[in-house]
Amino acid sequence: GANRSLLTLIEGLREKHGITPNVLVPEKGELTSHLDDLNIPYRILPIKLWMGSSRWRAPIRFFLNILLLIKFLLYKKSDFHLVYTNSSVTPFGFYISLILNLPHIWHVREYGKEDYGLKYDFGKRYFKWALSKSEYIVCISEDLLNRKLRPLKTNYKIVYNGICTKEQLENNYQEFCESNWNRKNFQVSIIGMLREEKGQEQAILALKKILTKGDCSNIQLNIIGDGQKKYTQYLKGLVREYDLYSK
Repeated sequence: GANRSLLTLIEGLREKHGITPNVLVPEKGELTSHLDDLNIPYRILPIKLWMGSSRWRAPIRFFLNILLLIKFLLYKKSDFHLVYTNSSVTPFGFYISLILNLPHIWHVREYGKEDYGLKYDFGKRYFKWALSKSEYIVCISEDLLNRKLRPLKTNYKIVYNGICTKEQLENNYQEFCESNWNRKNFQVSIIGMLREEKGQEQAILALKKILTKGDCSNIQLNIIGDGQKKYTQYLKGLVREYDLYSK
């Protein structure tokens, strides 16, 4: 989701505008592997969230972020003209922009409590104050904007998460049409955290409905990820109940 969107943004900035950003990541992983493949410079710094399931650790997270911020500023290797933060679960980019007096673009993707069960460490008012200090807000949906961000005191734009460019989509569709897909298994995959808000249950029920109607007997659903144990067991129960393990 967020990482894929970030990589697409980085590729677009470099290919269309000749801009190669410096990326700050919290840990080594799949994202840094892709950045290595793209030859994009990055720095690993274990930045902390400003959200949690409970607020008793909020002062610790804040203190650690301040220490990491000092470390970053002391050893920063290049000058910046703009700071872009790819998620609203961390304030680190905002802090950098505030201290260096740089414009800040904040990409808000999360509801917080509704999708991850997280609450802002210092409350929603502090979060909105930080948003108001940003140059621009990018929000992934109108629902998120209305439910979590309004009223906004800064410029904003709704940009839905993209999958691929129009050209890539047309190429994929052409390959799909030429592949005799109806003679093969039609693969549908959901990749991400297993949470009720992500809709894996709806996907299983939709698969059952499609198979019952007999419209597409060669369809296969892949649910990939881990998450809440109770919800994971519930999904497995649905699959057993509808005899979908082979589907």
